[in-house]
Amino acid sequence: MLEYFPALWVHWVALMTGIVSLLLSSGVRIIRWSVHQRGEPSRLINPSVPAILSQRSMRKKISEFPAWVLVVVGITGLFWAGFQTWRDEHLALKSAQKTLEELSSPKLVGSIEQTVIGESSDPALRGKTMVLFWMRIMNLGADSIASSYRLKVYLTDGKVFHTDIPERIQKTLRFQTGQILKDTTGTAIYEKTSEAPIVRGSAKFGLLQFVVWGESSREFQKPGTRYSVDFADVNGKIYTAEHVLTTSGQGQFLSFPGTPLVEK
Repeated sequence: MLEYFPALWVHWVALMTGIVSLLLSSGVRIIRWSVHQRGEPSRLINPSVPAILSQRSMRKKISEFPAWVLVVVGITGLFWAGFQTWRDEHLALKSAQKTLEELSSPKLVGSIEQTVIGESSDPALRGKTMVLFWMRIMNLGADSIASSYRLKVYLTDGKVFHTDIPERIQKTLRFQTGQILKDTTGTAIYEKTSEAPIVRGSAKFGLLQFVVWGESSREFQKPGTRYSVDFADVNGKIYTAEHVLTTSGQGQFLSFPGTPLVEK
């Protein structure tokens, strides 16, 4: 409140200075025009009129100017200055709240570095398609975990498949290309991001595996197939990482920093 009144005064003085100047300049012109219309002596119209007569006519007209007009202008200006002061304070408060929210809220950015699709060798999963992602999640905001991973697959024929539960990463993964991914203990990204928060400015890498069914694995491997992984931060805000296959998803598993040993 102590800061409000000085700000109100500044706005009111600036506003009134402009309005009063406008009224005075306009009023003088109107009075001069009125004097001329009534045929009263004015040096503005006739330079031969004595200055004393012109000045008396002007002073008479000015003295007849109603004082209530200035009072109304002053009160109106006060209300307008109050609105401008409130608006400035409101905008400053919104800016401060936005800055505080940005500093206290997570800002996760997910990316799918690679997608590998194939059929599982597990008899219990025969006929189902395994989708393996190598993911990175970076945090540009406040510290936060990442959880609630879900997958949506958009096939090239328009069909959509989804699953909400990631599969447990097997200790050894064998790919149809002949590669073997050994000792995957602790590589699951859902474990890395749920057990300890991702601190501001850092990133975590890991594997994420889902099982989908309803179509042959070939349909899930076609170029143009879009994979979308959703995950949530500590506040429940949903983020999405997407990957569109440009080649067949049955490619070799690439080596990334921190990945287990890949052999054939």
